[in-house]
Amino acid sequence: MTGDRVFTIIFSPAAEEDIDRVIKSLVSGKVKNAYRFSEDLHRVRAFLSDNPFMYQDYYAFLKRAPLRQSGYNLFYAIDDINYEVEIVAIFHQKESLDHLRERINL
Repeated sequence: MTGDRVFTIIFSPAAEEDIDRVIKSLVSGKVKNAYRFSEDLHRVRAFLSDNPFMYQDYYAFLKRAPLRQSGYNLFYAIDDINYEVEIVAIFHQKESLDHLRERINL
């Protein structure tokens, strides 16, 4: 826990596009998979606002929160001065780390 402070969750435009892409892809298969993804996303988002430091450092300045029910990972950065968490990407666990490197220009 971070004490009494609650972190604001911010989605980058690219992360919002990731969410749209994933939902469209999952809905074209089974709607229950899209529901699982949505539930996972809401659960982790709520958790990050209270405890963003729980997940370990993953790559460069990013942390990774697994969306366990749907097989995706949420990548985020913490601004502990302004109490913000910026979600920068959401990729499937089987996707290459190269996508993440491109996203953050490394």
